[in-house]
Amino acid sequence: MDAQRPEIDYPCSWTWQIIGQGEALLRGHIEATLLGLEHELEVTRTSATGRYTSIRVTLTVADEAMRLKLGAALQQHPAVRVVL
Repeated sequence: MDAQRPEIDYPCSWTWQIIGQGEALLRGHIEATLLGLEHELEVTRTSATGRYTSIRVTLTVADEAMRLKLGAALQQHPAVRVVL
């Protein structure tokens, strides 16, 4: 079985799931990172203690470079634990 990279046709809608500490901190970081880009943001889950929050972010990416750049930028905050 050959493992191949999936072919992605750009521009396309892309979704990241961001998990981290503090909804307000995560929202602020996401908004600052995506400044000027039209996007949808939705809190999808909060831990029982309220410590961790999962936020889904969806936007249109123009090309692979943009997708990789934004994905890396979304990881660059101390409150962010995982970006999927």
